[in-house]
Amino acid sequence: MNFVPFNSDDVCMGWTWYLGNDMIFFIITILLLPIYYRSKLLGWMTVIVISAISFAITIWLVLLHDLSIKFDDDHYQQYSMYAYSKPYCRIPAYFVGVVAAWILEEMENRGFTRSNRPTGMAAQIFATVLFLLAGSVLVFLIMIPATDHGVHSNSWGPVPSVLYIAFSRPLWSVCLAIITLLCYYDYCPVWNGIMSHGAWNPFVRLTYGAYITHPMVIKLAAGSAIQYYTYSGMDMVYRLVGNAICAFLLALGLWCFIERPMTTLTSSFMKPKKSSVDKSKEEKSHVEKLRGEKLQLPDDKLVMTETKSPEVKLA
Repeated sequence: MNFVPFNSDDVCMGWTWYLGNDMIFFIITILLLPIYYRSKLLGWMTVIVISAISFAITIWLVLLHDLSIKFDDDHYQQYSMYAYSKPYCRIPAYFVGVVAAWILEEMENRGFTRSNRPTGMAAQIFATVLFLLAGSVLVFLIMIPATDHGVHSNSWGPVPSVLYIAFSRPLWSVCLAIITLLCYYDYCPVWNGIMSHGAWNPFVRLTYGAYITHPMVIKLAAGSAIQYYTYSGMDMVYRLVGNAICAFLLALGLWCFIERPMTTLTSSFMKPKKSSVDKSKEEKSHVEKLRGEKLQLPDDKLVMTETKSPEVKLA
């Protein structure tokens, strides 16, 4: 569960660390939901307290071990060991998804639904500004680490490192939650239409397999290289396309031979068995249906039905 071994680089398929985190967060949420059900205020306070503890631990680790987001020197190994995959540093981002559902439920209960949402010009302008602001923050979070690389390598001090490592992922999740709610209430129909288009469905089914396999594709390419890597714009495009195609082909194999058969098997086990009462109701419904068909048939068809269907004749 991301604690033994403590260093994620010492485990097989270390990039699956998030599965352990998800299990821990799921168990915590199971304990949290009854608290929220009894008292919404207490549920919110619990989330805030746990998140505050997580932020404090992350900040302490960054300052104690001089952690940084720089990935091509010793900072990466230190960051990976002490903070990157640890659940006590990751749970605030998970809580954003939990409280987003709480907010949506509260809005629906107060009458702010998809059918009677504000549709005036002011509401649309506000939603558009909010959407653009959330998108801009997402782009900012992606691009800002570049200022600590190249000629500006290791130029970040403790304050920028603390702010980014502790708060960037919860902020990322908040932006995604805002965009999701805006799409749910149909304030961003163009973006919602793009992201919910049916063309994405095959990739959605394969994305987990692609995540599992793509590091193996990258490591295989690197391990079998006969020369040092050289980088250029076109070379990066080739690597991106090649890695993506290979990863998704492997993911397709996983889906066909493992995921889909196991889904079918587990679904068959989870189907509820019909009780004798349900069976009698189903038989009664079937008889009533046959009676209706008998009444609607012409005479020549009725004779044939009575001959071939003893149930109808007895009815």
